Amino acid sequence: MAFSYFFSNPYVIIHELCHIRIHNHSPSFYKLLETIIPDWQTRKNYLNTRIELRSVGSNKR
Repeated sequence: MAFSYFFSNPYVIIHELCHIRIHNHSPSFYKLLETIIPDWQTRKNYLNTRIELRSVGSNKR
């Protein structure tokens, strides 16, 4: 189930594909990412929020 968040969000796939060209998280990397997905920060924040919610929910067992 956790992997569904990664694969349903194109941000993750495109983020990793950008690493083929730029192997770090430099400003150049984020500039490339932004040319492909202008709203990458929104998508990343959404993904991080979903992961945090699942993490919190799993601790209630």
